[in-house]
Amino acid sequence: MSVKISGASPVSEIDIDRFANELGHKLPDTYIEFVLLHNGAKPETNVFKISEDNDCGVDRFIPVLKIRDEIKNIDHVSSTKIPIAWAEGGNYLLLDLDSGKISFWDHEIPEEQYYIAPDINVFIEQLKPFDPSTIELKEGQVKSAWIDPDFLKNL
Repeated sequence: MSVKISGASPVSEIDIDRFANELGHKLPDTYIEFVLLHNGAKPETNVFKISEDNDCGVDRFIPVLKIRDEIKNIDHVSSTKIPIAWAEGGNYLLLDLDSGKISFWDHEIPEEQYYIAPDINVFIEQLKPFDPSTIELKEGQVKSAWIDPDFLKNL
């Protein structure tokens, strides 16, 4: 079952070309096709695999014209990688401009990126609807939770 994606903002091919020129790099064709349909769109609640024992969800795809602003929020990342989606927990999905590959960037481990998919289309196919009933916490498993108030101010 695929995830529904809705709420896209219109973007023109001229805007996309202008953005690519500002980056000084060509955008992968698969990404351009995706953005023309889903610029800034929000998928239904979803989940994707990061590793064998870790997963995450996409909150929203970043509108092309906002990517420049989001680049400032990531560090330890090659200049050929750009953020294309906000992932849960203040993380990002990155697009490698050279290969078209999608990787996951965790703000808690910024020097590492985790390979997710060979391109945006395969990544979208990997998104699965999230079913909260599949999560089973055992008694005592969660001891406490804390969110940095400074982090919340940025949301």
